[in-house]
Amino acid sequence: MTNVPVAPPDLPRVRFDVRYRLADYRAFMFDHLATRAPRMGRLARSLASWRSSVVFAVKSWRLGACSFTVDGAGIMRTALGGSTQFPWADVAAVHRYRTGYLVDTLSGAIPLPYRELDAARRAALDTLFEWHEAADASLSLPR
Repeated sequence: MTNVPVAPPDLPRVRFDVRYRLADYRAFMFDHLATRAPRMGRLARSLASWRSSVVFAVKSWRLGACSFTVDGAGIMRTALGGSTQFPWADVAAVHRYRTGYLVDTLSGAIPLPYRELDAARRAALDTLFEWHEAADASLSLPR
């Protein structure tokens, strides 16, 4: 994924702010686990729920509210600690779940809740994510 083609000039630029909520964080976690560990037992779900509360508290304290800009260059997140650029070459996958997009990057996952996106922003993000997925597929080598 290191050779992502140059983005065409007509790709949209999307800006939005996110203030994460524990309910969002848990929903993303359980949706993601359902695809990765569909037979998770009751005890494991309880432990995951408890762990998610702790992780959410730490991340909320460290990041606070986030501002995002998503365009042909990738995803830029600005938070309390400064700005971080996630170029498309570092985006491994975009998952579409009940509550939003979960963007897998080389350094972790970025949840983007639908509740923070109006219809125009969501459509623009779909355009960007579809472009990335198509570009990524065109660069994959046959196995």
